[in-house]
Parts: sequence; structure tokens; C-alpha cells
Amino acid sequence: MARITTKIGGSYINTPKKIVDRAGEIQRIASDSNEVIVVLSAMKGDPGDTDELLHYTADVNNGRRHDARNRLLKLRNRHIEVIRDLPVVSQKSLEIQANALFRKLLVYSYYQHIFPDVQDFIAVHGEKLSSAYLTAVLNAKTDQAVLVPAEDVIVTDKAFGQAKVLREQTRRRLGLIEQPLQDGKIVITAGFTGRTRDGRTTVLGRNGSDITAAELHLLLGGEMMIYAKEVGGVYTDDPHKNGEAKRISHLSLTELGLQNQHGDGILHPRVFEPLNLSRGVMQIGPLHNPHEGTTVHLSGRKEAL
Repeated sequence: MARITTKIGGSYINTPKKIVDRAGEIQRIASDSNEVIVVLSAMKGDPGDTDELLHYTADVNNGRRHDARNRLLKLRNRHIEVIRDLPVVSQKSLEIQANALFRKLLVYSYYQHIFPDVQDFIAVHGEKLSSAYLTAVLNAKTDQAVLVPAEDVIVTDKAFGQAKVLREQTRRRLGLIEQPLQDGKIVITAGFTGRTRDGRTTVLGRNGSDITAAELHLLLGGEMMIYAKEVGGVYTDDPHKNGEAKRISHLSLTELGLQNQHGDGILHPRVFEPLNLSRGVMQIGPLHNPHEGTTVHLSGRKEAL
């Protein structure tokens, strides 16, 4: 049995079929008596959910209220289509939840200005929705998944837009994840999202779900970390542009950091500090068989504070 933290990116869950496929893969990982924590990004597309929500706030701040409302309506309609294609009995409940969420967000189109703390509150809703969908699919047959709101666990400073996780305060809230794991549940939580000590929602920065996963892996003492990606791991070059690019089977964390610095954008640059403190094995690759991807061994330099 191992404690496994899995981060699933937005392009890997941006259709109903992909959500169902990821649910099946997570079930297989959990079936070996593993404790599984899944960190979800918002669904990516053209454009993705987070982009649209940030564009919505920009429309409001620039006085384009009609454009803002139309943008939000299109995003709402896209989510209703996704929900109606999910093989779950809770479709109606998910629709009600999504409609209530978008009605709440619509209120902000009447604001004269959206300040950074409110923008962060708006921006996290893509992750909230994708987490709800995956949880519903996992629970379609058996009650095996628990959705734990990330903001109830992840405590941050007040640097809205680029918040930093406060580890000691977050550690005190880990029981919200530990208890369902001990009960044999798969824990689903939104990436990107935190909350200040005075109760305001924050984001960890664009692609901040990578950070959420790394911090939880560290604080929960995980044995394995999976960054699930459609591509088969880390390559010598972009495989979409260079057909001769080769997959790298093993890397040190230092080597991975150098790849990242050279513009490959494999992971958010802020993951390397918590990963340097972590132990276990990290796999970067497809969720159906992450061992086909790239393996990184984490040595854990010192105790996390």
C-alpha cells in the first residue's frame, strides 16, 4: 500500500470521455489498497475555463459588461453540455450546482471594479467544477470518492494572484484529508486554490495546481507523486514539433529543474522547493501507466517546516 498524490491537468479532463477515462484509471490505482489524493486543474480548451474567468473579470474592469455576461453565458452552456454527457445519475444535481455557481458569478458583472481578492475568488471556479464532475463519476457506482474543498485545507498568505502556501497552518488542517483516506476513500480536491487566515480565497498562480499537488505530497508524507499528462513523460524536445524527440526514462530532480528552466514548461517552477523536501518517487506520464513516462526519485533534503 502506498500514499499516492496525483495531479491531473486540464487538457486531460476537458471532455466527458476523458473524465470517465481518468476516473477508471484512478479506480485502478486505488484498487491495490493505495491511498489516493487527486488534485484537479480546470478544464482546458480553446479557451480554457481559467482563461475565460480571468477574461470575464477583465471585461468587467474595462466596462465591457455586455461582453462579460455573454462570455459567462457561453462558459455556463459549455459546462451544461459536459454535465449532460456524463454517465452519472446525479446529472440534475450537477446542473443545479453549475447554474447556481454561474448565477453567483454573474453578480460581479454589475461591479464597478473587481479587486484582486475577488478576482481570485472568481478564478478558482473552473477547478471547483472539474473536481465535482470527477467525484460524481467516481461515485456513479459506489460511494468511493470524497470531495474536499481545497480552500478548507490550503492556507496561504495574502499575495492575491500568486499566493504562497503557509505550511504550518495547512498542516493543522490535514485531518480533512487524512480521515477519508483512513476510511478507504479517494480524496478529490481542486488545485490552484487556497484561503487566507482571514477567510479570503486565493490562487497560487497560473498552473498552480502543480504547486497544490507538490505541497500536499510533502505535507501528507506521500510515497508516490504522479503528474498525469497526455504526453508520455519528459522528452528531449517537444514531441508535437519534433518527431525524433525521445522520451527520457529517468531524471534527477536537478536535471528536471534544468529542463524546466530552458522553457519546456514541464511543471510550475515553484514546485521544486517542496519537491526538494519530499521523499518517494515522482512519475510524469500518462495516468493509465505512469511507469511508461519519466521517473524522478525524490530524496528529501530536510524536514518541512
